[in-house]
Amino acid sequence: MNKLIINADDFGLCETVNEAIIDCFLKKNLTSATLMVNMRSSSNAVELATKYNLPIGLHFNIVRGKSLAGPSTLTDADNNFFSRRELFKKILKKKINTKDIQKEFLAQFNFLQNENINFTHFDSDNHSHFNPFVINSLKEIILTKKIKLRKINPLRFCNPVLNPTRTIKQTYYKIICSLFWDKSFQSNDFITSIYDLNLKKKFTKTDYFNLIKTKNKNTTLELMVHPYKNSNELYKIYRSVNEIDFVNNCLNEYKILTDNFGLFSKTDYHLSNFNDLNSS
Repeated sequence: MNKLIINADDFGLCETVNEAIIDCFLKKNLTSATLMVNMRSSSNAVELATKYNLPIGLHFNIVRGKSLAGPSTLTDADNNFFSRRELFKKILKKKINTKDIQKEFLAQFNFLQNENINFTHFDSDNHSHFNPFVINSLKEIILTKKIKLRKINPLRFCNPVLNPTRTIKQTYYKIICSLFWDKSFQSNDFITSIYDLNLKKKFTKTDYFNLIKTKNKNTTLELMVHPYKNSNELYKIYRSVNEIDFVNNCLNEYKILTDNFGLFSKTDYHLSNFNDLNSS
């Protein structure tokens, strides 16, 4: 039987996002969440995860906020991470030290290991772990500690005419999967999200069912979601036009996932999380 992991990213970003994720979990529409450990509301997220026994992974973050490991090639002089764009530029210019990525990952990983939570896996903010340099830097740690992780292998391609930008990103992810992904990694087989839709209009709950349709057998699919609850906090974090569009999608995800109890319970999937992946 196919397995469906429904993971909410950005747990810990702010308190209203934390509340939104718990609301969706209580509505049986999440199976896990990944936590940003270097945000102001990280401790609040840990408390909620412990209280409600929400399975938690690490939302590995090296593109916003402050470093847990201290100043390094990943940060400016004030210990703030560079943006993803700046980070990737520095990687191309060979200005990022592999050991700094490893040190930061272990600091964030150990933060969660020291908490009384049900740890599942890791993914990353802005998919930064899918940069070849980053994933290669973490390979030994992942395999030695047998840490499960998100594989960004799109279930299907978007229509390149209707959604050209996303199609380019999906092609990039497929290339990374083919050339840089270690077959020993314990991960999901495929991933999908609302951003793989070809729609220009507001998405509905039916679109989720269309997203997860597959003819594959005995596969593990991750549905990545970002449920947000509206608040002034969000608009201090997200300000540009594109960012506001993202927030609006997140608000819509929250509405759908809280208005429909057990939305995915009658699908042909077994609801699961990364802890259910077969260990080698």
